[in-house]
Amino acid sequence: MSDDDTYEIPLQDQRVFGAGIKRQRVKFVPSSSSSSTGPGPAPGSTPAKSVSDLYLSLVLPQEVPTPEISVQSSLPTPIPSSFADNGLSTIDTFEPQFCEVCRQPLSSNDETITLASEDTSQSAEHPLQPFPTKERPHEASLAHQVCLSHSHPPSHVDRNRKGLAYLSAYGWDPDARKGLGAAGQGIQFPIKTKPKDDKLGIGVVLPKLGDMKRREKPEKLDAGKIRKIFRYYSSKPKPAVSPTFPIDQVPHITILRPVKGLEPQLYECLAATFRQNYPLEKLTIYICVASVNDPAYPVLQRLIADFPKFDAKVLVEEEDPNLSGNGGQTANLGPNPKIRNMSRGYREAKGDLIWIIDCNVWVGKGVAGRMVDKLYGYRPDGTKAAPYKFVHLLPLVVDSIGASVGEEARGLLTGDENEQVSSTNSSAYDISCPPQNETYLQSVLRTGGGRLEEMFMASSHAKFYTAINTVSIAPCIVGKSNMFRRSHLDHLTTSSSYAPGIDFFSENICEDHLIGDLLWRKKVPGQEKGDKYRNHGLVFGDLAIQPMAGMSVSEYIGRRVRWLRVRKWTVTLATLVEPGVEPLLCSAYGSFGLTTLPLFGSLGIPQTWLAFALIWLSIVFIWMIVDSFVYAKLHSGSSIEIDEDTPSFAQPPPGWSRRSVGDWIAAWLGREFLALPIWTWACLGGTTVMWRGKKFRVGLDMKVVEIRERRKASTPEVERSRSKDRVD
Repeated sequence: MSDDDTYEIPLQDQRVFGAGIKRQRVKFVPSSSSSSTGPGPAPGSTPAKSVSDLYLSLVLPQEVPTPEISVQSSLPTPIPSSFADNGLSTIDTFEPQFCEVCRQPLSSNDETITLASEDTSQSAEHPLQPFPTKERPHEASLAHQVCLSHSHPPSHVDRNRKGLAYLSAYGWDPDARKGLGAAGQGIQFPIKTKPKDDKLGIGVVLPKLGDMKRREKPEKLDAGKIRKIFRYYSSKPKPAVSPTFPIDQVPHITILRPVKGLEPQLYECLAATFRQNYPLEKLTIYICVASVNDPAYPVLQRLIADFPKFDAKVLVEEEDPNLSGNGGQTANLGPNPKIRNMSRGYREAKGDLIWIIDCNVWVGKGVAGRMVDKLYGYRPDGTKAAPYKFVHLLPLVVDSIGASVGEEARGLLTGDENEQVSSTNSSAYDISCPPQNETYLQSVLRTGGGRLEEMFMASSHAKFYTAINTVSIAPCIVGKSNMFRRSHLDHLTTSSSYAPGIDFFSENICEDHLIGDLLWRKKVPGQEKGDKYRNHGLVFGDLAIQPMAGMSVSEYIGRRVRWLRVRKWTVTLATLVEPGVEPLLCSAYGSFGLTTLPLFGSLGIPQTWLAFALIWLSIVFIWMIVDSFVYAKLHSGSSIEIDEDTPSFAQPPPGWSRRSVGDWIAAWLGREFLALPIWTWACLGGTTVMWRGKKFRVGLDMKVVEIRERRKASTPEVERSRSKDRVD
């Protein structure tokens, strides 16, 4: 098949490569001055030079002309008479010289390169005439250029490095491409350079390696860590290190204790901060109260009088210049009563450390020092580890008989000794006398809330609180006893119209969680400079003990509802899955799976409702046994520093457990059976909460609005007299 037939083959039948296109050889036609049809060349003339020869003469110039082109070069060169007279030959006279670089012979004259004339017809007419040439030095030849040593770029090692300065002082040159030593056979690159993997410009200061590391994976809570948690609360913690430093190196602590009404064992709880094993001149205690008409105000005055050497004072909210008086307005802060109570104390704080501890919480004498050690990263042996941004304590509730009004006021109040101070959250305070001839059920409903709260805080809450803070996967805080740096919080709360600090959270009701969450998520000033900080630290071994007395079941339900309605907007996911981690419902999940899935049926587990009930009871029983050990460990008082100032509710029980077996099981079952109904009512039944005698509505943005009942005043003068904005 001819080449022309290739184009007639259909495209789909042609070969993939080179199917329809074929290149044919291009034949060069010799160039001549006359036409091919003209007369032939004259006799004796040399044949014309072809175009290919001309092209090759341009591309591959030769130093010695070919005999065809330079005929004269083939003729013998006459020997000068002077050389012949002296008897010297040509070879002896012109001995060739060699280049030291390329080892090639050097000619007497410079090398020449042939240049083609633009008019090729001239060469055709005069074939014996050589092409014009120009002189070229030997150093420009290709052989000489190849033999030259390679020129390396300068080394990229920083000239300011101390290692380079040291090696250069001993004669080492980074640009010489030689190793160390006199012979240059040592390490060729003694200074290790770091590859630049980032896209930053040259000269940009990179952050420290600690900030560039990948986020550490959450630490899993295994059986060893669970045993470690039990060990922390089985013995007394070691003494703190920070109080033993020189006095100018001991951090100053400002303690804020907000007070609202009378609480069980109020005097003992507040006095615990005055009895800390911490330098007295490094403590500032501000006891904050809303009004001088508060029932707890006489107790506070007595407390200040009993500890006159301390830098302590009672701060009244009504006397806060930011909220009353000249230039002060009640609208300068949000409705949160706790923030309004502590605002002045925070603004007048001395030092950088802020320790917020509720008025109804008792702590041991060494707690302040150990919290400072945890916050600053001081180990018991004096070495320093990574500091924390926020530290807190495990809360624990003890339901006690309670103290009378006369005991709480230390003789300052004239009240009936039969009146008891009861724990409450819905009202400002609760002082009542036990009713006469009440039934057992009525007595349980009137005082059983404290037992339920005690059981919850020492079983379910304690397990998850310590577990979450051990693996540090998320902030988990209860605002009973928290310590942080004022400079950190002020730096992160400058975007609000309120003053920096705790005033930033005056429109929220869960300020403890929000403060911890903000410090968890944001970088504090030290971290922005490259310092390493850990987020939250639980001071294991120490407890924040809250005594309760006379709390009713309805008060307990109201407390749990308020807690859940606030948490469902702050930690929505954790609140939604909370019923699934309670024993009754979680055991039902496991029992249903074991008696329903075919995998377990093949193992011999009957798939019947009777088997479901038996497995459910077994899991609940095991759960109850585990909770009993946790409860007994926390209430054993093994980690509490007992002395003459330790109140009765903080001392260890006389027996193995604080409660009898029957009372403990009844409280455990009551707490568990109420868990799901309380969660359902809290999450689906509304958004209003009662707190310290005030009613609030919680919004989706986690802000609260106080709901006030409108009362018509008898006269405008009476209405103005009730206002806190008046200027006397």
